[in-house]
Amino acid sequence: MSERNVRLTAAAIDAFNRADLDSYLELLDPAVSFKPYEVWAGDGDPLAGHAAVRAWWEAAFGALPDLRAEVDEIRDLGDWTLVRGWISGQAEASGLPIERPMWIVVEWRDHQAVGWCSCSSEAEALEAAGLEY
Repeated sequence: MSERNVRLTAAAIDAFNRADLDSYLELLDPAVSFKPYEVWAGDGDPLAGHAAVRAWWEAAFGALPDLRAEVDEIRDLGDWTLVRGWISGQAEASGLPIERPMWIVVEWRDHQAVGWCSCSSEAEALEAAGLEY
């Protein structure tokens, strides 16, 4: 089952890179707990459900229309996957580029992501998932 989760994670990242929100949402449980980097970094509460993910997506791609995730590795952790890579884009308003390390943990159940959290390090990602570093 876990190799399937690696493939599902890769499909979600691919949908993100194509800015294909509908395909992305198909991979997320309707009640997904979604914590993008800026929410995680601000110690905010996770976004809940497709409507919240849609609002985040529209804001993120509105500010950074060429936002992309470059994956170096997707690690199988059973019901979880861990993604290591880089995220980059250029701000629409200022033209300033952004690039930062990307660590994402995703919890999978019945072929859909039920939890998604983006962090700034492997240790923080594993801790967010309740897994040991």
